[in-house]
Amino acid sequence: MSAADRHEHPSRDQLPEDSLARGHELRDFGVLVLMAALGAIGALVLVVSLAMALLLDALAARDADRLPPAAPPAAAATPPQPSLEVDSGALLGELRTAEDALLDGYGWIDREQGRVRIPIERAMQIIAERGR
Repeated sequence: MSAADRHEHPSRDQLPEDSLARGHELRDFGVLVLMAALGAIGALVLVVSLAMALLLDALAARDADRLPPAAPPAAAATPPQPSLEVDSGALLGELRTAEDALLDGYGWIDREQGRVRIPIERAMQIIAERGR
């Protein structure tokens, strides 16, 4: 007989009346039942983990035959050298000049549809004259 079995539970006569009215348990929870449940859960986790490892190995072996071989490492090839701006101020000046030529000059947008580009100052004058 274990220590848990030898433990005497109080009888209904030994409990206070309000304890029974509130629905208190008359016996303790079995520690052995808890340990057995935890052991079963641990065994289940172990079995599922082993099954997953075997499944992943089988799938990896199956895919190794289907996939092409891996490419060799690209460590031997050196990347190209970056192209650095030597004089960024000159490049910015060229950009501004090209933008000003578009804003201040005439040019075709679409010859087939007869659409042209006019200087921005002239476009603002036309809009002011039309009132829109």
